[in-house]
Amino acid sequence: MEYATAGRYNELYSTLVTGVISDARGIITFEEVLRGNYYIEVSFVGFNGNPTEE
Repeated sequence: MEYATAGRYNELYSTLVTGVISDARGIITFEEVLRGNYYIEVSFVGFNGNPTEE
């Protein structure tokens, strides 16, 4: 989905590490990701959240 927002959070502390916006093709890219455990939340105006675990 183009121009959605995505946040990368530290799994242990649930703190936001960085945020990005998807490009015109819906691609989300996080750069300079250090080793660790994270979760990602993606949102777009008009859509409700749907958490999943993988």
